[in-house]
Amino acid sequence: MSYRSRAASASGLLAAIAIAAIVTTSALVAAESAAAPEVGAASETRHFNTRSIELDLAPVAAGAAPVRGVQLWYSTDGGQTWQAIEQVFDATAAISFEAPHDGRFGFRAVAVDGAGMRQTPPQPGDAPDYSCVIDTRAPAIAVHAPLPGAQIYAGTAIVLHWEADDEHLGDRPVAIEYRRSAEEPWSKIDLAECTAPHGRVQWFSPFVEGAIEVRFEARDLAGNAAEWVLDAPIAVTPFADFRGSRGMAAEPCSSFRKFPLFYRVQSYSPIEIGVVEIWFQKELGEWEVTEDPDQRSPFIFEAERDGVYCFYLRAVDRNGKGDRPEPGPDTPFDARVLVDTHSPDGELVVGNGAPELFHRAGEPIPISWIITEEHLAPGGCRLEVSIDDGATWLLLQDGLPSRDGRGVFTWRPPLIEVERLLFRLTARDLAANATAITSRTRFVLLNPAAEAKSTSAELHARALALAGRGDSESLALAIEKLDVAIQYDERNAAAWHDRGVLYTMLGDHALALADYLEAARRTPGDLGFKMSTVQGHLNLHRSEANHPREHFDAARDLFASVSRRDIYASEDYRTLLATYRALESELKEE
Repeated sequence: MSYRSRAASASGLLAAIAIAAIVTTSALVAAESAAAPEVGAASETRHFNTRSIELDLAPVAAGAAPVRGVQLWYSTDGGQTWQAIEQVFDATAAISFEAPHDGRFGFRAVAVDGAGMRQTPPQPGDAPDYSCVIDTRAPAIAVHAPLPGAQIYAGTAIVLHWEADDEHLGDRPVAIEYRRSAEEPWSKIDLAECTAPHGRVQWFSPFVEGAIEVRFEARDLAGNAAEWVLDAPIAVTPFADFRGSRGMAAEPCSSFRKFPLFYRVQSYSPIEIGVVEIWFQKELGEWEVTEDPDQRSPFIFEAERDGVYCFYLRAVDRNGKGDRPEPGPDTPFDARVLVDTHSPDGELVVGNGAPELFHRAGEPIPISWIITEEHLAPGGCRLEVSIDDGATWLLLQDGLPSRDGRGVFTWRPPLIEVERLLFRLTARDLAANATAITSRTRFVLLNPAAEAKSTSAELHARALALAGRGDSESLALAIEKLDVAIQYDERNAAAWHDRGVLYTMLGDHALALADYLEAARRTPGDLGFKMSTVQGHLNLHRSEANHPREHFDAARDLFASVSRRDIYASEDYRTLLATYRALESELKEE
């Protein structure tokens, strides 16, 4: 059953129009089913990785006059606000829609008849007939383990530790694969945990020697994909090649409480071996013993909790005679393993640590960190920077040392303008647990070589273009550009004023009034700025609890200083006069 749009105009001459289906550009059409879902049917929201989509509009009712065309309306906030595409489209053909940015879009169609009459356009709060998500950005994926070029013994678990991030990830967005060489096809690691957005698991490879390549892929609901491939393969060494104390071996650190112990036992008497004993002690406490029932390496040991475990191998023949004494308080151990299942924690501070920081390119930026981790790896910190809001990261320095968990790095940024600069520190401990810490500061990088006034004007113009889209995301981005415009030229009173307008649109009346006051202070004779300040006082007066009179009185006094003679003397007197009359009416209502 098709969803019918709101009833036609009072004359009944317009045909109702429904958005019956949506398809993507030709590159994606092949992936869609032949029959498009009807609007209103119980179907999931569709995701597309292109901003060029097509909408199929189908007339579902006829009025007295034939439908000449349709006008398309779209919303980016679930129907709270609507924007029209002025062009009238052919009702029998698909409409090409170019999304201005990524995000969720809802659509409604308004019918136009031969006489030019139209249906009532969608009103604020009307639900869209059809919604979809435009997502052209690939997910971000960070892999903390395995490390490129790592070496393991056959049968030893390989730690897989990854983080995938995207606003539109599905239930199973990650795929992890392996192969022996570039000539072999990739094989999937078939563990349910390996499909989660974030995970850290042990995987026991099927190979006893050679090399293993590993590949991670994250894919979002729109089909965007990001890939991470191990730079150097993992080397697998047969246990027979191990040379160590009494034929016992283990990885020195484990990020899991269950891990393998490798051993080699040979008959030391004519009597057959009866028991293989694994003795262990935690933090140099009392020795305890367990047995390997199948007497085959490896033995999987499970620690009760984190800490340092020491191990001692002992074989006993069927007559009860051991090849060595039971361990005592001063007995040397055969193997030692640090068990640490907790990732490091810490804080990253850029500059002075303020929530917002402006900095001139070419000047040094101090970056410091504090890591809370007892077993932090030497040189276990990696520092990266992003100039695209975290979509991609560039390496600044790897192998950074930290003395008692504290470290400092100084970076001198190149001569570029960036309005959102982020830093990320990845800290790794001895057991290969890793944590990525992202700076909280919204860091703005200014170009000292830029001409201040013209740069400020250019950023101001770009902000106004962004604000014209009307959605909250675009308004926030426009405010960021005005922030930078003001940093370049604090005398740009129009930038102060227009930032106040955007704060008003977002409902932050306190910040809006502060900007109106600043604009009026810098240009005292501007009547428009003065009347915006009056409006700012009124908005703040209405938004405050119990409506104290302070801001209303300020608005009234300031309005009284505005002269009609000055308004008529202005070139833009029509707009100013309309604003004056509106403010006059608002003050009288109070």
